[in-house]
Amino acid sequence: MILDLVIEEGNPADSDQFIPMMERQKEIYGRVPRQTSGDGGYACRANLEKAKAMGISDVAFNRSADLKSKR
Repeated sequence: MILDLVIEEGNPADSDQFIPMMERQKEIYGRVPRQTSGDGGYACRANLEKAKAMGISDVAFNRSADLKSKR
């Protein structure tokens, strides 16, 4: 399901786009999603920590980027 689309200039790193994407979700829908998943390009500890701080309870990436799973 596509909830938002932004065509960026140049070729910015996916990892730099993850949090702004979640912030746009809050702007568009009035809240952040409860759960989110992204491909390995978004995977980094900073994105995981910021997403959790925003109130996103479940964050999944398809590549670990040295992130350990917590239940």
